[in-house]
Order: sequence, then structure tokens, then C-alpha cells
Amino acid sequence: MTTRIVLVALVLASTAGFVVGTSIERSSGGEAHAESAGEPGEAAESGRESLESTPLVSAATALPLALAVAIWLRPAWRPLLLPVALAMVAFALLDLRELFHQVDGRDTGLALVAAAVAGLHLAAAAVASLAPRDSLA
Repeated sequence: MTTRIVLVALVLASTAGFVVGTSIERSSGGEAHAESAGEPGEAAESGRESLESTPLVSAATALPLALAVAIWLRPAWRPLLLPVALAMVAFALLDLRELFHQVDGRDTGLALVAAAVAGLHLAAAAVASLAPRDSLA
């Protein structure tokens, strides 16, 4: 299997895991992290926007999908490796934040999903970081 296929598969799998986790949390009545920490609307009053707002979740889904499509379709995809690695590390950090939040909330199922998605994001970052430079076209 080529590096390109592995990288695209990891990015797509991590994105699918993120969507599944977000859907499970929303359907189970999970509220935004900011609201669970205090009174509803408290986050908006302090100027912080929830990381779980629909526009941010949509962007967090669209960005990796766009990167995966670009990696797959671009003949010269070497310049995309650094942005992909950085994006995957950033998403992994957010997944770890979610993992700790779910552990604090005693939601083992969602904590496991967050841990799995963090692992997929870190694996994608590792593949992008360690891709053999001489074999890239």
C-alpha cells in the first residue's frame, strides 16, 4: 500500500470517527462543554465560542475532507504533508481535550471514541511527517 493511500485512509477514518462521536454526543443530549461548566449562555457572555458549535463542527469535518481530496487528486502532493501533519496534530489535541471531558463526565463510550479518533489523527500526522520524501510524486 502506498503512503498516499494510507494517509488518505487515516484522514478519512479519523474524520468519520469525529462525525460519529459528535453525532452520538448530540443525540444523547450532550450539551456544549461551556454550558456543562456553568449556566447556559455563560460562554457566550464571556466571549468564548463553543468548540462544538455547528459551524465549527462543520469546518472540522470539511477541512480534513478537503485535505484528503487534495492529497488524492494532486499529482505533486509533497507540499501538503506539512499542513496535513499540523492539522492532524491540532485535531488530536482537541480529541484529547474531549477525552478528558468525557472521562470527567463519566461517559466511557464517548471517551473511547475520542481516544480512538485521537489515535487515528496522530497516526495520520505520523504518516504525513514520516512519508519518504524521495518516493513522492
